[in-house]
Amino acid sequence: MHKIVILSFLFLGLCFSQINTERMRNESLIDGIQNKITINFTLEKADIEVVEFETKYRMDYAVNQNLTSFFIVNYKNGYQKSNEKINQIVNKGFTHLRLTQKLIPQIYGELFFQIGFNDFLSIKERKIAGGGIRIKGKEKIKALKSFLGSGLMNEIEKYDDDENSNFNLIRSTNYLALDFQILENITFTNTVYYQVDISNKNDYRILYNSGFNFKLIKNLHFSMAINNRYDNEPQHNINKQYVQISNGITYHF
Repeated sequence: MHKIVILSFLFLGLCFSQINTERMRNESLIDGIQNKITINFTLEKADIEVVEFETKYRMDYAVNQNLTSFFIVNYKNGYQKSNEKINQIVNKGFTHLRLTQKLIPQIYGELFFQIGFNDFLSIKERKIAGGGIRIKGKEKIKALKSFLGSGLMNEIEKYDDDENSNFNLIRSTNYLALDFQILENITFTNTVYYQVDISNKNDYRILYNSGFNFKLIKNLHFSMAINNRYDNEPQHNINKQYVQISNGITYHF
């Protein structure tokens, strides 16, 4: 039965398409299935400003202590105001699947698949498939958790432009994550990504994400997050950098 569920996840991930998924993990997951539904309000700013409403469903599945997975469906709908004062609806979304297998103590192997689209960046379709290694740090401070990851991913993008531009490349993807348990019900998370085209060192992205998670009651959490993205060689001459500020409510069941 477990194998059937995992194969089903793989099929779904490939049929739908890196977004910061590190802060979406659930390190305390026990064997079985857990679900989350999140509603967020986000302000996104580059050369234009977008106000977005986000809905997200996430399912964690732990086969055993060594093999875990999570599956995410995310959709955002927003109101965009450009310099020309032309207003329009902005849509973006993604589906992400990640499998994590413990290899030896503190070291894990990972596979991930993602499909998405992003009107804000003129991306008609983005497909990602990759894998790598995840290392858990040995901290002397009980309230601190750290993780270091490195891997490769194949990124295929189709852009909504006059030329219908297509890009297919291999990126190195690396990240460092630090989680602080400030109080029993308050967590502060930080993650920085460095992703570079292995055939062009000038084509790189740096993503920094930080946020607070507040446990309100048993199954209800409130979160605040800031995401900063820098792309050294963006497509279509869009801004190299943009910032997202969001807050929302998550229900666990």
